[in-house]
Amino acid sequence: MKKLLFLLPILFLPLVLLPAQPAHAADRYFEITVAFDRNNAVSRCDVNVLGGEPDPAKDAYLSGQYYLKLIPFTGTSSVAAYFDPAWQATVVKFSYTPDIEKIEIYDTATDESIYAKNIAYLSRVCGDNTCQPHESFETCPSDCPSGAKDDYCDQAKDGKCDPDCVDKTLDPDCHTPISGLLLPVALIGVALVLIIVGFIIVRKKKSSIYKK
Repeated sequence: MKKLLFLLPILFLPLVLLPAQPAHAADRYFEITVAFDRNNAVSRCDVNVLGGEPDPAKDAYLSGQYYLKLIPFTGTSSVAAYFDPAWQATVVKFSYTPDIEKIEIYDTATDESIYAKNIAYLSRVCGDNTCQPHESFETCPSDCPSGAKDDYCDQAKDGKCDPDCVDKTLDPDCHTPISGLLLPVALIGVALVLIIVGFIIVRKKKSSIYKK
């Protein structure tokens, strides 16, 4: 029994030495910094994705002269935050969602959009079976098939002439096999030679008749 009591502290020692784990993994959030000029036009709009969670007490903007919308690739949107313009920057934070394509800022009084910014480069939608405008065969081959219009010349031999290859010599599928052209070119050449020779013979015969 004494030996067992002696071993208990040793058994529990590794648990004590383990580093404390957080209750839940840190999330990510958008931090949008907006500034206006003296004409109340947006002069600055910086968007960053940071680790952690936004403080809802500090970042709950329920009214203001302007409001900001998150626009996902699906086109649906929801109001993210209201705020008032400031000569210095206004910082708005809210939870990160991976399918946001752009942000838009609206005038609350008129509900008219006064500013938009594409932030698709911050999204994580690869694997949704849709080749988004910011994706390509290079960055997301699961969504963007080889040879598709995606602003990337993949130069792959896939039986498709890639429309993104401005220099068609880069894509082997944009070349017509030379062997397939040889026969029609040869036939056209022979036909032209025969026409020219026939024309010369006729001219000579007519010339000899006139001389007689």
